[in-house]
Amino acid sequence: MRMVLWGEEDCVSFRGAYHHRVELKLFPKEFHEAGHVVALALYQNQLVFTRHKRRGIEWPGGKVEKGESPLEAVVRELKEETGGVARSVWLVGQYTVFPAGETPFVKNIYVAVISHLVQHYVTGEDTYGPVLCDPNIHPSEEQGYSPLVCDGVFDRVRQTVLKIRSVY
Repeated sequence: MRMVLWGEEDCVSFRGAYHHRVELKLFPKEFHEAGHVVALALYQNQLVFTRHKRRGIEWPGGKVEKGESPLEAVVRELKEETGGVARSVWLVGQYTVFPAGETPFVKNIYVAVISHLVQHYVTGEDTYGPVLCDPNIHPSEEQGYSPLVCDGVFDRVRQTVLKIRSVY
């Protein structure tokens, strides 16, 4: 699968999963400190998602823990939530969520190539493990996907990095 891992800065704003303003930057010229991470993870030409216990199927990710870099966090989250062992990881973007009346927060967006899935691992406390999907998916909440995968960020990243265009 051919990937695009760098390019001209692309910035777009829209309403996110919970109606908060989201600013997405792919291939940004400048990165800001991020407290959260997500990964567009690939394994054997499939996307690797996780099944969140409350929200449904979503891309792996989470908070950066104290003393941990965002890169270390995404590698840890991949393993905890999917059993995926990252062979290669690239930082391709960031998005900022602006919750009404709250402090905005930044998420780093990574692309990860998974070398293998660990068969026996302890799942994350909020997830049930890996879900493999065709890269051409168009996730919807009706199909059991989390609102966090249906809000436009995932599709824009997938389209840009994998050069896959959704047909609606």
